[in-house]
Amino acid sequence: MILEHYQSMVAIICNHPFIVLVIIILFVWYISKTITSLKRTISFLEERESDMCNRHFNEMREKKEEITSIQYDHRRELWENNNAHRKDMEALRNSLYPKEQELKEGIRENNRKKAQLVQLLDAVDKRQLLSMSASLKADVESMIYDDMSDYLRFKDRPAYTAAETVDELKKQTRQHIAEYKEMLYRYELLMSQFPELKEYVDSAEDVKTIMEETSLGDLANQYDNSRNWLSDEEYNNLSEVERNQRALDNWMNRNKTNREIGFEYEMYIGYLYRIGGWNVEQFGIERGLEDMGRDIIAWKVEDGIKTVHIIQCKRWSTSKTIHENVICQLYGTAVQYKLKHNEPIRVKAVFVATTDLSDTAKAFANELGVIVRVKAMGDFPRIKCNINKATHQKIYHLPFDQQYYTVHIDQDGEFYASTVQEAVNKGFRRAFRHRN
Repeated sequence: MILEHYQSMVAIICNHPFIVLVIIILFVWYISKTITSLKRTISFLEERESDMCNRHFNEMREKKEEITSIQYDHRRELWENNNAHRKDMEALRNSLYPKEQELKEGIRENNRKKAQLVQLLDAVDKRQLLSMSASLKADVESMIYDDMSDYLRFKDRPAYTAAETVDELKKQTRQHIAEYKEMLYRYELLMSQFPELKEYVDSAEDVKTIMEETSLGDLANQYDNSRNWLSDEEYNNLSEVERNQRALDNWMNRNKTNREIGFEYEMYIGYLYRIGGWNVEQFGIERGLEDMGRDIIAWKVEDGIKTVHIIQCKRWSTSKTIHENVICQLYGTAVQYKLKHNEPIRVKAVFVATTDLSDTAKAFANELGVIVRVKAMGDFPRIKCNINKATHQKIYHLPFDQQYYTVHIDQDGEFYASTVQEAVNKGFRRAFRHRN
């Protein structure tokens, strides 16, 4: 039934072309409307996507500008801090400069006085000054013989033979007085310069032995400084090896000054570099106030190029914090070393300490390329075993010996020993000059 109904409708439409035309027009209109709607939808979506992209782009640009602004502020703050620290360092340097000059002038004055004292001691050693003083004293005390001799010669009944006898007695007495006074003056001077000698003078024979010394310098060099770290019983009863080892142990366990603590740490760091294959110069110990902030200069050849480490050491309490001014000073002295040596070398600034750095100091070190190492104090061998380049004698030096800090250990066969017995077993004897 339904099929017949549709067939009848198709027949009617086909018999009326106008209806067909209307249907086609409606269909075309519908298609056009649908296409327009799709275009609007696509356009809307494109605009929405474009707005989202623009919004994201603007957000990213704003974030980039914010980051750039933060970086600029941080750099500016760092630059301002750097300038402030530079000004503080300059002010500190300016304030310390007069004191440094005053200290140097004091050192020069002490050196002048020391030279004058050496000249005076030389005069004493040659028996010039003291001999003259003793002779003058003898002349004064023997004047009584002149009065007696004149009386015997010019009395009413002159006694010329007796007068000659008195003159001879005067010569002998004057000589004895002069010798006695010279010995007394020399003894008193020696005791004032070397009060420790009083502990070893028990008889007139000891005094005579001291007086027979040809030079105060020889006497000083012959004094064994190990006595300062031993009791009389230890020094007299122990063998030489045991005595020197006991003195070294007592010296190591002594109460140390801040300067001695610093020297000890510098030598420990130098020792670590040496066992690492580096050549080491203990620049700070050898130069003192003239070290320019370079406690140690270490070098070795790497990949055909000489590598130099300019090292500053700080053995500070862990409660203290190291600030950036120390890093700046070390960096500056490393640059100065590089500029002074006109050769292809790699120079690195190395800061070694027993305590940590402040955050700003770490930032400075990182920016300037300063190597920072935190290293606690450790044990190391103290005895320098040196081979004399002229005589090839094997000599060991204890820390309280005269030439300890000027002797370098840089030849084959030279080394640092932990014990006196170790040095002796290798054929080394102790240095003859013991005095600091």
